[in-house]
Amino acid sequence: RSSEVDGDRLYLGTSLGIEVVDLDVRPIGVLGIGLKDQASSIVVAGDVAVFSGSRFARSVKLEEGAGLSVVDRLEFDGSPGRPSMDGALVAVPLYPHEVGLFALGSENELAMIGEISTDHCQAYRVDLDHERLAIPLLCADDSGILEVHDVSDPSVPERVFRYVSDEPILDAVFDGGRLF
Repeated sequence: RSSEVDGDRLYLGTSLGIEVVDLDVRPIGVLGIGLKDQASSIVVAGDVAVFSGSRFARSVKLEEGAGLSVVDRLEFDGSPGRPSMDGALVAVPLYPHEVGLFALGSENELAMIGEISTDHCQAYRVDLDHERLAIPLLCADDSGILEVHDVSDPSVPERVFRYVSDEPILDAVFDGGRLF
């Protein structure tokens, strides 16, 4: 359902949970979390992964020799989309019509610190890069909006750019100083 590569590890979201494989295609560990909590999207930074499922997000730590362990779990009223992580900040699209900003604590626990309303449009993916958050949006009339927010202070995110399109915008990604 989702995959992410970080260094020499491949993280896979499967129907049974999350699986980690090194580039020699040798399993490192499998964290089975049950069919009710299928992992749909994963984002990775170093030894920490954040993944979302039907109505939750979890942070997971990979420890050498000890495998995977769940650090924290947050429950949501709606289904979350694909998260993005930059340093200790995590952004998660939440249905309907909101993007949640979370802090990754010193023990890799998740704490909500801010939110951005998407004005009745829906974000499925976001991209977070150097205190900038790109939010591609699909609106009810099949038009699209691309917003970029300054999240250097996540408790008061500030919109710095907005592009409106006649077409749906489903994805956006930062690449250094560029946004696609």
